[in-house]
Parts: sequence; structure tokens; C-alpha cells
Amino acid sequence: MTTVDEIRALVRLTTMVDSGEVADAQLLTWINECIYDISMRGDWPWLETNDTFATVATQQAYTLASISTNEMQEILFVIRSGKQFPIQHISQQEAFARWGDDFPDGDPTWYYVAEEKVNLIPVPSGVETIKVFFVKPPTELTQGSDTFAWIGTFHNLVSDFVEGKAWQQQEDFQKAQVAFNRYFDRLDEMRRMYATRENDAPWAVGAARDVRSGQNTPFQSDWGLAGP
Repeated sequence: MTTVDEIRALVRLTTMVDSGEVADAQLLTWINECIYDISMRGDWPWLETNDTFATVATQQAYTLASISTNEMQEILFVIRSGKQFPIQHISQQEAFARWGDDFPDGDPTWYYVAEEKVNLIPVPSGVETIKVFFVKPPTELTQGSDTFAWIGTFHNLVSDFVEGKAWQQQEDFQKAQVAFNRYFDRLDEMRRMYATRENDAPWAVGAARDVRSGQNTPFQSDWGLAGP
């Protein structure tokens, strides 16, 4: 697995930028910016996780044990009684505008997040174990020994991105553009690879991701390139 230190060394080798020009801390900032950018440009199984909780009759709000709901990006679907069910996000404002404070009872089909809890609508009418599959934010890397969550074939995405940022800081915008173009090309390859694996074995790399595939707005990066 490629490490943060290996990416930094590769970028310094390709750009000849030393630590006096760009500090290691700045390279790490760009590495994390790259990870965030990647997270916004696809439906990635390495950002999907799950949690389980038991419902209580007439209780609407539930806490996730594994992650703060403030960090949770989106619930993809739930498993109830061994079966998969879709669940849709609704804003708290829209929920109260639609039902007031008189929410119906029944099987949950909507949710909103408030006060670090997942609020289910309709409100569960009995005891049931629900497994929630959701999207989490990418993990911020902090150490030189940290590695990347996706398949190693595409770790060079990060060096392309960081190289582009380094060239940009050196005001060599032509070389920056070349590096960013490589980044977008490799990112397209990685999206195609994960899409192929999902089609071949959806439960191996995640499922029901179509519920959010149309909701990912491309991240408008601060280097002036919108990308694909």
C-alpha cells in the first residue's frame, strides 16, 4: 500500500520542489484535498459503512454508534427483517411543514437528521432491528505512514493531483494542467473499474448506490478546473 510519505517523495522527485519551497505539511494538505475531491466525484464502496440499532415503539430519533450523524453524508438504504428497503432524505423543515408534529406510525421510508440523531418517518410502531447503510466522509490522513482506502492501482491519482498543485504554486501552469489532466483521466479509469466490479458483484463492493448517483455535484476545486 502506498503511504503519504511515498506520495510526497514522488512529488518532490517529479517536480524538484524541495521542503524549503513547499513544506511537508502543505503536501499533506493537498493530499487530503485530493481525497476529498475524489470522494465527491463518484459512488465509492470505501466510503460506505453500516450501523445497527433497535427501534422502540413510538420513538422517532436514534443515535448511530459508529459515527456522528453530523458526519454522515447520506443513508443509502436499510435492512429490515432481512430485506432491503429504500429510504429517502427529507429536510427537518419539510418534514414539519408536511406533518406538523403529528408524524404517522409505520414502516420508515424517510429520515432527517437533527441534534445528532436520525429521525425516522413514519415513526416505528414496534421493536425491530434496523441495519442502516450510509455514506461516510473520507478519513483525513495525518501521518506519513497513512495509506489510502481505494485499490492500490489508482494511488497515483494522488501524486498527479499534488504534482499539479505544486506546479501551480511554482506558477508553471502548463505543467500543472498536464498533471491535472492525468488526474482526471485516471479518475475516470477508477470510476469505470469500480462500476464494472459493482455490476459483476454488487454485494461485494456495495449496493443500491443508484439512490445517490445523481446527487453528487462535481466538486468545483480551487485550482480553477471543474473536471469531468
